This record gives sequence, structure tokens and C-alpha cells, in this order.
Amino acid sequence: MVPFSGLSYEDALEVKKQNPYTLFIINRILSDLEHARWASSGLNFIDMAGNLFIRAKGIYLRIEGKQQVLKALKSGGETTPAHNKLAEIGRAFSISGLKVLFVLLVEPDSLNWTVAKIATTAHTSTGTVSTVFKALESEGYLAIDGRYRKMRHQRDLQRRWIEHYISTLKPSLKSRWVQGLNPQEWRIEVSEGRVPGAIMGGENALALKTGMIAPMTTLFYGQPPWKEITTAYRLKTAEEGNTELSEIFWEPHVLTPDGVVPDLLIYADSLATGDSRQIEIAQNWMGAYG
Repeated sequence: MVPFSGLSYEDALEVKKQNPYTLFIINRILSDLEHARWASSGLNFIDMAGNLFIRAKGIYLRIEGKQQVLKALKSGGETTPAHNKLAEIGRAFSISGLKVLFVLLVEPDSLNWTVAKIATTAHTSTGTVSTVFKALESEGYLAIDGRYRKMRHQRDLQRRWIEHYISTLKPSLKSRWVQGLNPQEWRIEVSEGRVPGAIMGGENALALKTGMIAPMTTLFYGQPPWKEITTAYRLKTAEEGNTELSEIFWEPHVLTPDGVVPDLLIYADSLATGDSRQIEIAQNWMGAYG
């Protein structure tokens, strides 16, 4: 452990080179942006509000958004501005908020789409989109220049999205396993544009992008109950099947017209597997997110 008083982020990185598992004790409260920056760099820490990030062999802990001086309710029963702001930030990383963030991260032009178009593309409400924009601006991820929006600190936001996708959004998606074509056959079908109502992701998409892995399974995103693909290929449910069907959370013709999920999702799903070889290949391919 290293008691921390005035130690800069850059100095902490130098300490980490000598001992990658150093735990920094921070005598102040990190902002959400600072939390994301420290965590994305693999710096283990705990601050004075109890926010923490600890990743070591067999251990992964993360708590964020706590404020030491925060009082949820005033004596009169009103919520404080700090409480309202914290709740707003939390909604940005809710299931619906993560869907909006996904659209904003994979399609840069979407920042300046209408709120209605973003909501339609993210399969969520206009209210959620507005909340996400407010939270991003509040946390310094979004700059407003007249009528135009511009993303800031995008790499930090990508890393943060990946972590919340794995812990929050992905477990909420409907899914089922079926027995289908082998991975190479699926890649051919996708490249020929013959797979209806489904977008390929997972390790087979990673293989398509890198050529460095021999996939055993294929992941497709589509609208449950995935009638188009299951009918076209006569797919039957199988607990030990080789093809996973998962619920899509974006409008495919807008974000994925080529039949393959965006790179950010390929990478996130690779990390979610926990498979060391797949993770290593994904990290080498998409080092900007690692």
C-alpha cells in the first residue's frame, strides 16, 4: 500500500512499474473521470469516499460514484443537487444508458443526430438520450460548441463502457444456444450477405478481423425469438450448441450494414469470455481500448 498525498497520476504510473499490484490510498475523492482514468490504466486504489478499483490475480473489485459529503436527503426531505447529479450519472450507465453510449461511441456522427434518431437507433427513449447527454457533459466527456457536440476523453469512456457492458448490459440480454453451421461456414454466409435478421459477433468476428484465432463458436445478435435465422438454417435449441443467439440492442441497418458487429463490441465480448487466449488476441488487435 502507498499512502497518497499529492501523488500525481503520472507518479502513480511510475510506482506501478516497480510493483504492478500497488494499492494507492487516496486522501481525497476522485471524480468519475479521474476514477475512469486511474482504473483504465490498471492502478489499484481506494479513495476517501470508498470508491475503489482493485484488479489482481483472481480479484476484480470496482466501486464508483460515492461522495463522502453526499447527503441523499436534506432535513426538509428534498434531494440535494449533488444527489440529483449522481443519480443522473448513474442512469447514463444503466442498461438503457449503455445502449445510448454504444451508439455514440461506434458512430461518431451520431453525436449530432436528433435525439429521436439516437433513441430509435439505441432502442431506447428520448428521455434516456437527454439524460446521457447531460451526464456526459457534466463529467467532461462532452463539449458543446453552439449547436454541435464533440466527444472528449473518448478512450476513457470506451473503457468505462466496456466494463459496464460486461457487468450490466450483457447479462440483461436474452440469449439461447443452438446447433448451427461451423464457424468457417458461418463466416462465408455472412460475407455473402445470406444470414437474415442477425449480425455476427463474438470470437468468429474476432477471427474474421484478425485471422489469429480458430473459433469454436459463433455469436449472432438479432431480435428474439430470432425467427429469421432459425428458420433459414433450421436451427434447433441445444445447450451444448456451437452458435449463440443474443438480443440485439441497436438498429442494425444503421450501425452494422455489413453483417458484423462494431469492433468495440467484438472486443468487449472477447473480454467477457474470460478466455486468456482470446483476450490476448483481442487486446493486441484493439490495444487502444486496453
